[in-house]
Amino acid sequence: MKNFIVVGLGRFGLSVAESLVNMGHEVLAVDTDADRVNAAADVLTQAIIGNATDAAVVQSLGVRNFDAAIVAIGDNIESSVLTTVLLKENGVPFIVAKAHNQLHGTVLEKVGADMIVFPEEEMGERIAKRLSNSAILDMIEIAENCCIVEIEVPQKWIGKTVRELNVRAKYGLNIIAFKTREGVTTSILPETVLEAEDVLIVIGDDKKIDKIN
Repeated sequence: MKNFIVVGLGRFGLSVAESLVNMGHEVLAVDTDADRVNAAADVLTQAIIGNATDAAVVQSLGVRNFDAAIVAIGDNIESSVLTTVLLKENGVPFIVAKAHNQLHGTVLEKVGADMIVFPEEEMGERIAKRLSNSAILDMIEIAENCCIVEIEVPQKWIGKTVRELNVRAKYGLNIIAFKTREGVTTSILPETVLEAEDVLIVIGDDKKIDKIN
């Protein structure tokens, strides 16, 4: 279980927050709109009315104790930038920030955002899944409960062969390719040994992918 703070309870922010809670994580949401906070209070771990552009408010939240923050106030560029700055200054280790356009994204990156998203409504769950499993590098949803994922080789898999891991039988997943220092290959032999720097590309049920680590 991880702890997340979501700033902004618009459609995207609420979608990410709800998805994270459904995955079993703790979520604190902050929004200046009392109606949005009240509507989300029964769904999220905690939802409070507050202005995250106020340094005193951010400090009072103890944000350094969270694993990551999602700044979901992309329509108000000034507010999203200032919030990102305050969260970074107060010790949040990983910040995802919603951007309204490319320029906005560039500014957010400059002031400390670790991941910039230009979300459509349905991206909320995808971002939540990626945050929930820190080994996931990228995800493409191809059907309900089925996706293609780039994932770092789990520690317990390092030094083992594809045959030893038997991923299809044990996890119900298929390795379709992997990246090594030499590049991407789809030639996956049973004798192939996985190394720490490899990146796997797997396809399967997203719930089973979550169980890899």
